[in-house]
Amino acid sequence: DGVLLYYERLSDGSLTQRVGPRNNPFHGLEAGYYASPAFIDWDQDSDIDLVVGNHGGMLLYYERFSDASLSQRVGPGINPFYGID
Repeated sequence: DGVLLYYERLSDGSLTQRVGPRNNPFHGLEAGYYASPAFIDWDQDSDIDLVVGNHGGMLLYYERFSDASLSQRVGPGINPFYGID
């Protein structure tokens, strides 16, 4: 369904799923079927941005801001991966 899940490693080594807008940094992001996320500081501002490939061959770009929020960048000149299919 393209929803990105977030799991946090706890001090005992186990993983727990974090849900909701306060706990999941990907809450509300819909990347399409067979979402394949990758993390990189694409814009070289010292925070980690998100690039997600999907079943349709699209590369979606989400820029991270200083408040840790992510915003999808869409269109030519805004999404550096626009038109790559």
